[in-house]
Amino acid sequence: MIGSITRYLSSIGVKLFLWFWLIIVISVSSTSFISHQLAQEVIIIPPLVSDIKKLKSTTAKISKNTPKNIQKFIQQAHFSQNSFFVIKNIQNNNIYPQPEKFNDATDYIKKSTFNNLTTIKLPNSRITGPIKISAQQTKYLLFIVHKNKRSIHMVLKQLPYWLLISIPVIISFILCWFLAKTLSKPISQMKKVANQFGNGNLAIRLEENCQRSDEIGDLARTFNNMADKIQSNVEAHQRLLGDMSHELRSPMTRLQVALALADKSKDQPETLNKHILRCEKEVENLDNMLSDVLSLSRLENSMHHIHFDKVKLSDILIPLIEDNQYLAEDKDIAITSKLLDQCFIEADPQLLSSAFNNVLLNAVKYSPENSKITVQMKLVDNTVLVSISDQGSGVPEHTTESLFTPFFRTSTARERKTGGTGLGLAISKQAVLIHHGEISAQNNETDGLTVTISLPLLA
Repeated sequence: MIGSITRYLSSIGVKLFLWFWLIIVISVSSTSFISHQLAQEVIIIPPLVSDIKKLKSTTAKISKNTPKNIQKFIQQAHFSQNSFFVIKNIQNNNIYPQPEKFNDATDYIKKSTFNNLTTIKLPNSRITGPIKISAQQTKYLLFIVHKNKRSIHMVLKQLPYWLLISIPVIISFILCWFLAKTLSKPISQMKKVANQFGNGNLAIRLEENCQRSDEIGDLARTFNNMADKIQSNVEAHQRLLGDMSHELRSPMTRLQVALALADKSKDQPETLNKHILRCEKEVENLDNMLSDVLSLSRLENSMHHIHFDKVKLSDILIPLIEDNQYLAEDKDIAITSKLLDQCFIEADPQLLSSAFNNVLLNAVKYSPENSKITVQMKLVDNTVLVSISDQGSGVPEHTTESLFTPFFRTSTARERKTGGTGLGLAISKQAVLIHHGEISAQNNETDGLTVTISLPLLA
């Protein structure tokens, strides 16, 4: 119980809420305190002309009528519910009349000393005066008082100080809690999705938060991109494992059959030698396949020790072309080249040679007899393009991107009878990517396939 409360109080939502609320409470309290200290309860302004006219008119009536009861006369002179006259006895400071709703005005008149005719604004009332009058040998001061119109400011001024502080504190509490929940809710959703993703649900994604245009939306989209790549890598490794298991089964089966036949041919030397040669071939196939798988795995996991040097690209391609031309003579295939002499790149010569060699081997393997393979170099901006074109049957258009997938075969050009492990182009792709390049394939306009490798030139 205590642990769950501690975790809850340590959550980012609670921290955001407490910090925001604390800052707002301090700001509101400070502002309110300063405003309260600086607030002017009494404002003196020049006397209003309209009030002076009413005072002088009432003074003239008193002088003319000389009322015996000045208090009653003043009461009868009351001209509105929100406005009335007040007299103050100069000798004893008695005030008449004293309505309750004008307590602030009558209290101020009673306590204050007036030297000049002026207008005074109080929180609830406005006073104009005084004018001296005499009645029955008694001197008075005459004032006119107006009730101020009720406003939010007046209502707030009448509230207790503790309540004035409580209102903004409560409002800030609600707003800060809403803000904190708004910020912490998508993070909580990300946490749930990340937990499910970590538990093996690789297909789950953050859908709702991706629609946001703020940093949280950027984080959600970044998470989805990361999840896509992880899912793709895991599926690729699972597919590689499945394909490898399938590919290993065939040579293993053939090896078992050859061993069984060899065992039966103990008394037939020629037949026994034939089956032993077959076993050697299958063992060699297994060794090549395992070697290619290990090479691909090292490249994909960046375990390969790479040594980059300044190399001339033609120095890598010329020996490869000569070696593959030797192999191509069995099918009367001619390899022609158009190379650039002064073209330097930063590369691991051995790794890059294996990438080009795998592409050339594929071109020789799937080219018909009496055909031609072309190797051409071309500069585009700060990139060198090396294209290797053959005159084979090509591949279905929708499979060009899949050619660089481990163990991928089409139904035409890459049948099992051609041999090989099906990993050559996959290894070439990883080697090119390590050199910050790109590799692609596309069918020619007539016959054959062109594989293009682009590499950045040495700066």
